Amino acid sequence: LELFQEMCWEGSVRPNKFLFPTLLKACTSIRSLDYGKAFHGSITQYGCESDVVIGSSIVDMYVKLKSLLEAEKVFNKLPNKNAVSWAAMIDGYVNHNCGLSALHLFETMCQEDVLPDKVVLLCVVKACGSVGALTEGMLIHDKVVRAELDLDVVLSNTLVYMYAKCGHLEGAHRLFDKLVDRNVVTWGAMITGYAHLDYGSVALQLFREMQKNNIKPNRVIYLSVLKACANVGVIDQGEAIHNQILASGLD
Repeated sequence: LELFQEMCWEGSVRPNKFLFPTLLKACTSIRSLDYGKAFHGSITQYGCESDVVIGSSIVDMYVKLKSLLEAEKVFNKLPNKNAVSWAAMIDGYVNHNCGLSALHLFETMCQEDVLPDKVVLLCVVKACGSVGALTEGMLIHDKVVRAELDLDVVLSNTLVYMYAKCGHLEGAHRLFDKLVDRNVVTWGAMITGYAHLDYGSVALQLFREMQKNNIKPNRVIYLSVLKACANVGVIDQGEAIHNQILASGLD
């Protein structure tokens, strides 16, 4: 941003449309909404706001700087939208706990024959989990399989989380059993799902299996297994987990 300011002072080089996305990214990285709005104003003066790349970058910046209304205004004005534009706006809704809005936007995107990429599918699966939209989540899962993205670890973890959040533990466990690569997020989604639906014994069994696989528990998993211990009434296991928490420095 300082270099850009210096460039403007010298006046020998005019900014072009390839420079603006970089500047918007810089505004995001320093968490400055004021700078972002200022550059948005400059972009409008240069007549570049309707450019799909720049417009998508503006949407993404506003979303990441927690200004959802501004992001919506820019998104709705874009004459052409690409996968990045849609992904930025859908992600914005998900991160602002507007899961239903994210699903409605995804439906509109599909109606306009825009093929969803991995980022969009990931956002929409999260949205389904956040609002308990199991039917929609299963349809998205089918899209993931047809796009041959079902082996992607991040997407698979999010699908497990979605099924668990929607209370469909059978579906979550079926997908969990198919996964070759399971990380702490995968195990956490399953353990949390069972613990929060009061299947404490199963949650603790999964916790023991996870440790046998040398996966180190995180804060989310510890919270869930403590809840499971309380629900089942196993003080000895609770004390053992308490000791693990002390040893990990999370007490």
